[in-house]
Amino acid sequence: MMVQGQYQNDKLPKTDKPGTGTVTEPNKAPSKPVNVTTPARKPSTIELEQDPKTGDVAATPKKPDGTTYPPGTTVEIPGKNGTPIVVTIEDGGKGKVSNDDFTEDKTPGTGTITEKGKDPEEVKVETPKRIDPTLPETDAPTDIAITRKENGDAIVTPKKPGGGTYPPETKVEISGEDGKTIEA
Repeated sequence: MMVQGQYQNDKLPKTDKPGTGTVTEPNKAPSKPVNVTTPARKPSTIELEQDPKTGDVAATPKKPDGTTYPPGTTVEIPGKNGTPIVVTIEDGGKGKVSNDDFTEDKTPGTGTITEKGKDPEEVKVETPKRIDPTLPETDAPTDIAITRKENGDAIVTPKKPGGGTYPPETKVEISGEDGKTIEA
């Protein structure tokens, strides 16, 4: 029979911690230390879904297990001139942010989730940019091909429906690290 121990996510460190560990059987002395890396806790997240027609955003904070936070929870995301945008979560686990509250550019930074009666939790987040809902929407690509060069660089090629190409100066965004996007 294999012996396992379980540690609650909130008891784990915020970052991976290399170190040593020991094992102690009943009625025996502890083992010699062995190298082990204690994993970082899985963080909560703030999902920001922007409506392309209005620019308004639904903010949904999620716990590490994927469940939503209760109504009354507050979320702060990076805003204009360093002033956070404060969102109160409603029934359904979401809160709304008006397109008017956003800046001309995406704003990466730290957001905060505060559930009533609990300590605030900081999470990495990227606030979307304000959009002009009067502009026509770009045709969704049928594919975004990514080809690697020998030096590791990635060549990103979006493909239009029907096989056409996008014009010069077209921006392509793909997923990056820590919830941030990479723009080409």
